[in-house]
Amino acid sequence: MVRTTVLALLALTSANAAAADPAALVQRDCMSCHGNEVYTRKDRMVNSLDALRHQINRCHQATGKNWTPEDVEAVVQSLNRGYYKF
Repeated sequence: MVRTTVLALLALTSANAAAADPAALVQRDCMSCHGNEVYTRKDRMVNSLDALRHQINRCHQATGKNWTPEDVEAVVQSLNRGYYKF
């Protein structure tokens, strides 16, 4: 019983840690719908940090993912660092 509880807590902690990692969120939730071509195409629609934040919130709401506001902002910052550089 104790071993099962400990294993369940470890699994929950690992899942929460992965969910809080913006790279893991992007890989799991963003890239499951599209690849990085959305971020790298020349005619991309996102042209400011506010527009990026708006789009991430839009995708987040459309997919029904259970992200915290901190997760959303972490993904915004991660995508900005990795692709947009606003």
